[in-house]
Amino acid sequence: AIARLASYSNVWWSMANEWSFNKCKGRGVNESAKSPHPSPSPVWDELFETLAAADPYGRQASIHNGNLLYNHSRPWISHVSLQGMEETTPAIRQKYGKPTLWDEVRYEGNITSSFGSLSAAEEADRFWWGAALGVHVGHSETVLRAAVKDDDAQPLWWAKGGTLVGESPPRIAFFKQLWASTGADFGALTPAHASYGQAGDPVSDTLTGDSVQLVKFRRQGTWNVALPGGGGGGRAWKAVSVDYWGMTTTELPLPTSGATVAVDVHTLPFTLLFTKSAATAA
Repeated sequence: AIARLASYSNVWWSMANEWSFNKCKGRGVNESAKSPHPSPSPVWDELFETLAAADPYGRQASIHNGNLLYNHSRPWISHVSLQGMEETTPAIRQKYGKPTLWDEVRYEGNITSSFGSLSAAEEADRFWWGAALGVHVGHSETVLRAAVKDDDAQPLWWAKGGTLVGESPPRIAFFKQLWASTGADFGALTPAHASYGQAGDPVSDTLTGDSVQLVKFRRQGTWNVALPGGGGGGRAWKAVSVDYWGMTTTELPLPTSGATVAVDVHTLPFTLLFTKSAATAA
């Protein structure tokens, strides 16, 4: 069965959902392990070894965490698959040096469970938050249809697929289109935190490369943001603020000299995208 399914190029393997809650496979597990440190998981290692031996195409493979993190340095793991652990994501990404995916960020929806009650704006924001940390983000939704009175008959996309009816999908498509327009190699970009001289938690999360920089702010205020690459002023870079609910961008005037620009963050979410101008990108 593994070999037959692996013959399809769009297949990748997720070994388990919330693997650490599966107690019948819990031999050798360290329940006190704390992210970003993984727990031993010998039974799951054996399952992965069996999968890898039976997959002649070497399709991508990962495993979805519960309260414990799997050791993603194992050779059969192609990418890190995360649920939660947002605050330790940068350390996890750095530790394993593999593509990192938030494959469950909760869902746009209106069910009573907290995991399925994000607003469309919150769901869309997860994609920009993840991007600022250098990770890919997955989407799902749990939107109840008012006309369907039987709960079991609700066609929740999360469980049954079908047609997405939420308001976040077009905003996610806008996110994808805007990122694609930069031409940046996402995996080659470097995430970091910025504090702008302030104590306490970071003021922004940034993702930087040779020709692009994303700055997602966590706090309001006026901040002197370093221009990518040490400056060059407005002649070298273009900056836009991103309204990802309205799906528009607004250009931010940049100084013609100097290495910083004063940014007035008057509301949240507030995200800037810097791209190198065509004249200097070549």
